[in-house]
Amino acid sequence: MKKKLPGENPSQRTESMDIPVRKSNTLLYFVLRFAVMFLLFEACYFNDYLYTHVFFPVNKLFAFATAKTLTWFGIAATSTLSSVQNEIFSMEVRQGCDSIEALAIFVCGVLAFPASVKSKVSGLLIGSSVILLMNLIRLVHLFWLGVYRNDLFELFHLEIWQGFFIILSIVLWILWVLNAVKPTKPTKPIVNA
Repeated sequence: MKKKLPGENPSQRTESMDIPVRKSNTLLYFVLRFAVMFLLFEACYFNDYLYTHVFFPVNKLFAFATAKTLTWFGIAATSTLSSVQNEIFSMEVRQGCDSIEALAIFVCGVLAFPASVKSKVSGLLIGSSVILLMNLIRLVHLFWLGVYRNDLFELFHLEIWQGFFIILSIVLWILWVLNAVKPTKPTKPIVNA
């Protein structure tokens, strides 16, 4: 039995009065799921064994792809492990420079949000691809700055690109949510004449 509010006629009470409670519970569950998943990710990301065997190979791959991309654009560069270098400049792709944390924000947000599996899979594929591609662009840009505008390297490395990736992951997640909760258009019934 629901509690009667002062001046309320119980016969006029509708189920829509319960919606805010359900919405707040859904929001609370989303926030809790997101927080638990992100904390688990952080524990894995900063674990030395997992970093060495899972995340460091990602950094090596980014260094290799960065060197190849720079070469395609006419800037001679090579990679060794997670470093990219030429005769003028050298940089190392380290933990925090790999876009993995921005990717984790997006992935945890998608997985925690109540949506269909199909929507989650397509969102994860598209959003992850965008974040990883943007990180390659970021690394190429940073190396270019190191070669041609070294005075701007630290500003872009520590301030501009870091903030950009946090915003990018949140914007991608919001766009995914808007698409995931978009009501489907009802199909018109087929009328046999």
